[in-house]
Amino acid sequence: MSSKGYKYTSPLESAGVKWFATASATASEKRVARADVSCKNQVDLVDRWYKAESSIQQPMIERHAEELKELMIFQDELVKRARHILEKP
Repeated sequence: MSSKGYKYTSPLESAGVKWFATASATASEKRVARADVSCKNQVDLVDRWYKAESSIQQPMIERHAEELKELMIFQDELVKRARHILEKP
């Protein structure tokens, strides 16, 4: 991964989290991680979590649609201005 001449081994390293980018997992940590993923798959955790979160978030999104639209316009304008600044010599 590279950004304007900087090279990172992971996105976390670019955010200053170097211990994660360079640390090697031990055999025990890998075993625990595999068991964790296996358990989550068996109980369909990701789908259950998605459904629970969506049932909460969707009504909130609908209630705040206008505010979210205004925020999107504001953010788009910030990006546009930033690009304009970066394009200058």
